[in-house]
Amino acid sequence: MKTPGTFLWIYGMPIVLAIAGCVGLAAALFADGVWDWVSWLALGAMTAAGLWYALIPAASSTERGVNRSPARPPADRAAPR
Repeated sequence: MKTPGTFLWIYGMPIVLAIAGCVGLAAALFADGVWDWVSWLALGAMTAAGLWYALIPAASSTERGVNRSPARPPADRAAPR
């Protein structure tokens, strides 16, 4: 298991996607037949991963435990009217 903050935890997936992209582009440019399928799979996997993370809604601030409401003074310290 990768420890958070290590090199592979931060850069592991971008490296895998970059390698898949290079393999997919090279297969599409230099070969035919089965390599066409390899290029479709490699480039499709990159597109699917990008769309997956683009379409997942970000966690709202309440789900993360962040309170963004303005601070209110306690009732006993409320400003006189």
